[in-house]
Amino acid sequence: MPKAGEFAVLNDVAGEKSIIGPLGRLTRADLPSSNTTHWTSRRKAELMAAIDGGLIGLAEALEEYRLTSEELAAWRETVGRAGIPGLRVTRHTHALAPGDPAG
Repeated sequence: MPKAGEFAVLNDVAGEKSIIGPLGRLTRADLPSSNTTHWTSRRKAELMAAIDGGLIGLAEALEEYRLTSEELAAWRETVGRAGIPGLRVTRHTHALAPGDPAG
């Protein structure tokens, strides 16, 4: 099994290109819908693996999923620092302004 950030390119019997992604075999059909708005850590990791493995081009992925190169770079940095679990988004807490009665 590949290490984090690595992939193996495979071909199945039907000739469809597939890779070994972070959670197993991944084909183009397995990628998230282009109207995805909620990005789970799994979806982020699979999209990065698909880009790295050549299932989808970088420019195509950015356009199709309405992402910026900065967002993708931040995901990659997070995986390098904290692994796939680091991609998990938790509920944001808002900093209270000085003098805020709630604080």
